[in-house]
Amino acid sequence: VLIYGRDRVFGFMAKRFERSSHRGQRDGVFVAELLSRLPVQLGQKWWVLRPRAAEYYDPEDRRRHWRMGRIVAERSDGFIVRLRADRMDAAEEILVSMARMDAEELLNSALACLRCIEWTAMTVELFKNPTCGPCGEEKYDLLSLSRPVRYGEATDYFLSHSWHDDAEEKFEKLKDLAESFFLSNG
Repeated sequence: VLIYGRDRVFGFMAKRFERSSHRGQRDGVFVAELLSRLPVQLGQKWWVLRPRAAEYYDPEDRRRHWRMGRIVAERSDGFIVRLRADRMDAAEEILVSMARMDAEELLNSALACLRCIEWTAMTVELFKNPTCGPCGEEKYDLLSLSRPVRYGEATDYFLSHSWHDDAEEKFEKLKDLAESFFLSNG
């Protein structure tokens, strides 16, 4: 560390860890397994995603996309959440499924379902408009844009997008990144 400097050694080690897709998978499975084993308690608050946005809430208000409920019963396959009635939805009870899998089962299940979208299928239009309409209808057939990840293949980048971002600017930056990546990696 004294010869090369702390920043250089840290940078080298960080790149080494980042290159290991196996390590990333294991870390993700570890976190998912921890979350799947969180204890739930009767009366505990639980937020459930709405099938469509509640337009009467401000766009920044979490209730626009989520309904708050309480856990009212536990079952071997999950638990029951009682959701309150609001201006859009009636009161109801739903089953929240909690598949209890060990790390190996969880990883195998995730890998069997993992899909990716090639850079060549990306367009600026995907960043300009929400992929779903106000009632949850799909505006794009995202499944047809994707393909299953092949055995031994690793994800190069994971992309998360906010509709508040400037789509043109973001897409230009991604194009630059893709060109640089292809020049370096083929």
